[in-house]
Amino acid sequence: MSESSESVLSILTGQSWFWDPMQSNEIMFHPDGSGHLICRYETQVWIMAELDWRSLRPASLEQVAAITTDGLLSEFEIAIRLSQRQIAESYVPPGRRINEALLTDKAFEPKVFTIRLERGSFLTQHDRTGGRQGGDTSRWAMRLVFDRSPYPQAEEWKEMTSSLQAHKMWEWNEFCSHQLPEQGLLAATWSKLRETFVS
Repeated sequence: MSESSESVLSILTGQSWFWDPMQSNEIMFHPDGSGHLICRYETQVWIMAELDWRSLRPASLEQVAAITTDGLLSEFEIAIRLSQRQIAESYVPPGRRINEALLTDKAFEPKVFTIRLERGSFLTQHDRTGGRQGGDTSRWAMRLVFDRSPYPQAEEWKEMTSSLQAHKMWEWNEFCSHQLPEQGLLAATWSKLRETFVS
């Protein structure tokens, strides 16, 4: 495999995927079919659970993607089952209720997702929907777009709190990875400043 191409599986499982630039909300897929899902915001933690996943068409993940070309690299289907196992070595303060304490049994049933793998220069969904699109905003080279959020849907929470209603994580369906270096943005900014003051 050349330096400019990788299998879809290696891209999918190579790094964690983040919904926000603070890297607080994350989904991770390991090649062995394990992984994890994290859902938190500032001091609140809702989900820190391991997951199991499998490809419905393994050949689709074996395809080679040209990672130097922007656009859609692949579209594939996987089944994900959220577990009640807390992520190993994760710390949750005593008395904090997470995972199955907050979720109904339906949240732990296997679900099938259609996912698009895209390459480009992306803002996280957090920044794009929150209006942070300035030059100082982190950009990412890879994006996973789920046909619906991998987070439990509204009806899969035992209690609909004001915090859940405010965040609506069941609408979060885009995750980014491979953060782009900021040097390019800094160099472009410095170049513009130099042109302004020199001319």
